[in-house]
Order: sequence, then C-alpha cells, then structure tokens
Amino acid sequence: MQQKASLDMASSPVRYGAPGVLLTASIGALLSLALSGFVFGINNNEFHLPIVGLLYDEPQFAHDEFMQSLRYFSSGLWLLLRGADHYVDPHLLFLGLDYISRLIAFLGFLVCADLLGIRTSKDRAIFTGILCLTILLRGISYAGAGGLFINYFTHSEFANGLTLFTLYFAIRGRMAIAFLFNGAVFFINAFFAIWNALPLGLIILFLLFTRRITISKLLIEGAVGLLLFAALSYPVVSNILANPELGMTPDFDITVFHIQNNPTHFLFSYASLNQKLAMFFVVILSMASFATLGRPARPFLYAMSGYVVVYLMGIAAPYLTHNMTILNLHLLRVSTMFHLLAALGSASLIVRWLASEEYVFKKVLAPVQIALLCSEKHLVLLSPFPIILSHFPRFMSRLSSWSIKRRWRFDLAALIVIVVADAIWIGSTVVENVKDAKSVSEWAVLGHWARQKTRSDAVFLIPALDNYRPAPSREDEEIAYTLSGSTAFEYESHRRIWAAYKQGGAVMVKPSFYKTWWRRVSEVEALQSLDEKLAYARANTIDYVIEICGSKEDGTTIFKTDHLCVYPSR
Repeated sequence: MQQKASLDMASSPVRYGAPGVLLTASIGALLSLALSGFVFGINNNEFHLPIVGLLYDEPQFAHDEFMQSLRYFSSGLWLLLRGADHYVDPHLLFLGLDYISRLIAFLGFLVCADLLGIRTSKDRAIFTGILCLTILLRGISYAGAGGLFINYFTHSEFANGLTLFTLYFAIRGRMAIAFLFNGAVFFINAFFAIWNALPLGLIILFLLFTRRITISKLLIEGAVGLLLFAALSYPVVSNILANPELGMTPDFDITVFHIQNNPTHFLFSYASLNQKLAMFFVVILSMASFATLGRPARPFLYAMSGYVVVYLMGIAAPYLTHNMTILNLHLLRVSTMFHLLAALGSASLIVRWLASEEYVFKKVLAPVQIALLCSEKHLVLLSPFPIILSHFPRFMSRLSSWSIKRRWRFDLAALIVIVVADAIWIGSTVVENVKDAKSVSEWAVLGHWARQKTRSDAVFLIPALDNYRPAPSREDEEIAYTLSGSTAFEYESHRRIWAAYKQGGAVMVKPSFYKTWWRRVSEVEALQSLDEKLAYARANTIDYVIEICGSKEDGTTIFKTDHLCVYPSR
C-alpha cells in the first residue's frame, strides 16, 4: 500500500486565486448558516443586547448590578458595538455578523487545508461540503461547551476562524502576521488568545528544529508581531483594567459559583461520561487524521498537542487553585479547538482518499468516513477507527481484495445514511429554532407593552430558568422553550427584571454581584405557585409578575400573549 507515501507528498498546487477561495467560503458559510438556522435574542444575547442598546446608561438601571457590570464586558467587538441600535436594527446586525463569523471560519479552514494539499476547486468544494454537514461542527463542543456552528450570534465564534488563520500563518513561518491575527483573537475573546500561546510555542519550536525559520527572523518578526498584538489588545486590556473590582478576592467559593452558574465550562467532573468519551474520540480522530496526512500535517499535530495540554490544565486547575482569574480563563472551552482541528484533519483526509487511485480508499474508506462524520452524532465515536485501520497493511490488503471482488456500493449506502440522518437533524433543528423564535416574539411583544404602559422604574419578576440544567420532562422542555426568549425582555422593555440564572455570568466581572444573584435566583426558583410569587413580589417591592398562563382565565391578568400573562403585584 502506497497511501501513506502519497499523503506525505502533497500534489502540486493548482491554485485558482483568492476570488475562488472567497467564493467557495461564501457559499459554504451561507449553506452552513441555513442548516444551523439563526435565532435572534436568545442565550448569551442576554449580555449583548443591553450593550448595543446602552441600557446601563439609562436612569432606571443606575443601581442594577448586572446591567452596570456590562460596562466591563471586555470583548472588543462589543466595545465597538456600544449603542449600535441607534444606527441599525440589532436583528439584522446580529444576522450579518453571524454570517461574517461563519465566513471567516470557512476561510480559515480553507487556507489551513491548502497546507494539507486541498488546492483544486473540486477538492475545496468537497472539503467545504463536509464541513457544512459534519457532526464535529454542530452546536457546542463536547466536555467544554464551546460554541461551534450555533443558531444565534455571539462574539466567541469569530475567534474560531481567526484562530485558524493564526495557526496558518504561524505554520508558514509568518510570525508577525500570526501574532497580528492572535491579537485580533484577543480583541474578540481574550481567552482564545491565551489558549493559543502554547500551540503557537510548539509550532515555533517545530519550525526552529526543522530549520524552516531562523532565530534572527523569529526575533525580528516576533517583535513586530508583539507590537501589533499589543495594539489590538490595548482596548480590551484598558477596559479590563478600568473595572473597579479587578483582582478582588471573592468572599465566596469560586468553584461553588461555577457549579451553580455553568459548570460545563469549568469543571470536568460535571461533564457526563458520554461527553467525556465523545471528547476523547474527537481528540483521537484529530491526531489520527494529522498523523495519516503525514509531513504537511505535522505542525497541526503539534498545535493539537498544545491544546490538549491546555485542556489538561483546565481539568487540574479547580483542584490546584481557587484563584478567580485563573479559573475564569474557561480552559475547558479549548475543546472547541479539538472539534475545529478534527474537522480540518478528517475532512482533508477524506478528500485525499477520494482522490486516491486505490479502490479501497476511494470507494470504501472515504464513503464510510463521510457517513460517520456527517450523519448521527453518536457515530463520532467510531470515526477514528477507519483511519487507524488504514495503517495496518495486512488488513488493508484483505479489505482491498474483498471490496474489489464484492464491488459493494459504499458510496450509495453512505449517501442514503447521510440524507436520512441529516433530514432528521435538519427537521429537529427547524422545529427547535421555530420554538425559540416564537418565544422571542412573545417576549418582545410583552416588552413593547411594558415599555409603553409601565413606569420606567418598574421591576418585573420573571420565571427562573436554569439554562444549563436539562429539562427532566417533555412538559418542562416545552416550558423551557417558552421561556427561552426571556433573554430579550430587558432590551425590548427597557425595564428591570428581578433575577435570571443567565445573569450569573456577570459575577466573573463583578464578584460583588454574587450574593445578590444567587440569593434572588434561589428564592425565585423555590416559589411554586402564582400566589407565592405575588406575595414575594409585594415583599420585595416588585411591580409585576410574569408567569406562564394557566388553563383558567385569571381576572387579575393585565396583559397576556399566547403563553405569558402579566399580573400586578398590588
């Protein structure tokens, strides 16, 4: 078998220029966005919408601890977008930014794939199609919950594509540009840039030991790159330093807070066994793919090793320190990079197999691998095995003889599996997005009413919704969908809410907010009936209670939507 040798020797570049790459990426980003869908005003948009609306400058929010913490929400993107809703509809803004972030990701994948021999228009089209459909890029990462191709806009996904560009230029030995891109990553999300430090260091060591870069060139370009990095990171660092609670030693256990707020980003022990296994196999898939691709992929293998070390640090950190700054680096979210690099390596390998002259690679292994990566999510556990088995000559020889003799249509079988599985996935995705969008619409209607019909300093009690706790029943799941749009209520109404689980993320910026946040959400979650909620509202000078409407009409309701009712507390 000559497959390994052929993979080591990348074919001569057949480049068709930047416009062709941009066109492929543009189409891929559009298709990918269509498949994942887009919903405005859910999840982390709880933090973003008040920034684009400058709600923290309004008098009624002057003493709102959550809202005031958003002044120090230190992503450069949101620093730029402060007050943006005065100039553009946030729905269109977020949709446009979501597409741009997806476009940057596809461009990053394509330039990295170029280093792995994916250079013709046909190869790039197949590679991009696999990225659009692969399980590896759907939703959030295993055992870390980093955002991949998700159904709403948030800034961190910009960092995915920018990190791929950072690795690309570093591998090419263009250190000044690599550091520039990592500065852009820092500007978007400082955590990513910090994670990238170790993989970049390992790539630099690889380049030095293989004499692909000289020490003098490294020092010169490194110095220029660090200056560029500093220039891009300055606005973010400046905003972080302006936070009066920076460096404050919390008077609570930070690990307990992460358990209460969002353990998936910080505590490995809280990931399910299925999540841990899936994450492990994604790492194996990435390593196996790059090892099989040979010499061109070796720098990516070093980068992947660096990210694994960062992840291991994230596992150990809660046991070694309670330092808030260290734990707030979201080290487990580096599992995002496991998915990105696994997708890059496995998709590149599939394209190379499809171009192989050997029947077993082109007609058996490639279709099987596509089916494993682009159909049902549990099949990701099997995805490393075809790659590993391809390294056993005796097995491959027998498989080749058997497959040539049988002439089974693995490609047709793979197509059927992908079409059926993806049709189910697309259908469920559409249903979920429609439910979320309907919820946002209801809460927006309610918000518009509140803005027009209530005092500007009115306070609302909304149902407690723990975003990170799985719904125990189908009924609870439907309730969760009904409440998912509550994220947008403060922005739409310009009115304060008493408490929300999601707002706990502000504790990482404003530690003094912890006691208020946890006391309130705990108290609200304990309330079982409307009467209890109204009594609680009266006791805490809360003006209105928003509740899911019951089956019986209540004469005290002053406003209602299809599922939500508003009650005055007095």
